[in-house]
Amino acid sequence: MELATIGFCYSSSVRNTVHNQTLIAITGANGFIGSFLVRSLESDGSRVRRLVRNGGVDGRCHAVGDLAAEPEWLESLRGVDTVVHCAAFAEKPEGPLATERLFRVNRDAVAALAKACQDVGVRRLIFLSSVKVYGEVSSDQGGFSEADTLSPDDDYGMSKAEAEQLLLAGGCAKNLDVCVLRLPLVYGPGVKGNFARLMRLAYRGMPLPLASVDNRRSLLGLDNLAAVVAALVLDERKLNDVFNVADPTTMSTPELLRSLGSARHCTPRLFRFPVPLLRVAARMVGVSASFAKLTESAVVNTTKLAAALPNLRLAPTDELIRRYFSDCSAANGVQ
Repeated sequence: MELATIGFCYSSSVRNTVHNQTLIAITGANGFIGSFLVRSLESDGSRVRRLVRNGGVDGRCHAVGDLAAEPEWLESLRGVDTVVHCAAFAEKPEGPLATERLFRVNRDAVAALAKACQDVGVRRLIFLSSVKVYGEVSSDQGGFSEADTLSPDDDYGMSKAEAEQLLLAGGCAKNLDVCVLRLPLVYGPGVKGNFARLMRLAYRGMPLPLASVDNRRSLLGLDNLAAVVAALVLDERKLNDVFNVADPTTMSTPELLRSLGSARHCTPRLFRFPVPLLRVAARMVGVSASFAKLTESAVVNTTKLAAALPNLRLAPTDELIRRYFSDCSAANGVQ
């Protein structure tokens, strides 16, 4: 990804000079987000160190161990200017042991990472958090704002909220610049989970009673996230702040399904049906939470990010969907 293609206004000589001198460490470098950030930053000339659980045979990956145990951060961070922390436990925990592991990975390992960053002189830690720290449902208009009271509805959101508080409290902010990025659902090539399920609904031509859904949801394409991360790597100001990050446009569920279908030259078969009756049916079959993600709004306000990075121009959601999913290979085999 060239920063020029997304409208980030620095000359190539300035970008290359900064990038060639800067070493960036990416945790979770083998994951969906981390691997994309590695490729994107390296393609723009950055030096990237991949931090993963078990290392690798080619010497390019640094092993830090199990984040739920006692990860070995120090040696992998020496000489690093900026750390982008992507690694996380994102699955819904089943039982108390899984819940304990979730908090060890998403909260305790983050606190240990911040201390290690301070010990070796890392300049900036970019922590990928989640809009789930706000809860599940926003208003259609203003959306979630960074000033809102945090009210997570599940263990994942709570673990991210507690990690944020540890990072931004007192000592961590003294000699380590912390940038917390609150992300909505992230999509792109290789996406799994709820977004992949929506893709299958859009492609299979099944009649769907969702045409009456009138919601708004913020999403985040991988390219837009990479652009924000690259801009923060270049930014030499002391920030120590929290930013919502999302595509500049929102979509309703019907719009998203139609956009996904259009990218593959098919038209989802949507028909109108009263949403309250759909909610009742979802409750009866035990899928209320999943159905709420299709019908409720979850919008994030990104005014603060735009003010902090005024030269940044992000791509709209429909443009990225066409770019990512216009053929079967780009859609990662989702049929």
